[in-house]
Amino acid sequence: MTYYDYIAWANEYRSQADVICRILSEKKAGSRFISPQERSSEERRVQLLRVMKRECLRSMAELENIAKHIKESERIETI
Repeated sequence: MTYYDYIAWANEYRSQADVICRILSEKKAGSRFISPQERSSEERRVQLLRVMKRECLRSMAELENIAKHIKESERIETI
């Protein structure tokens, strides 16, 4: 895989994190609950979304780091 492949892959994770951020923002805007069970269920969903966002951002950073190393090694090989 090339530098550009890893950057594209990282950008996919960034896009997923952005989608999750939008969902979380929408959930904050409409925070009305009928019952304690409904509130508890929604809090679990929000927590899961936060974990998913964190994992997307972590994976994105790792892929960008790999891309950086590939680019540096390609630069060194051309010298």
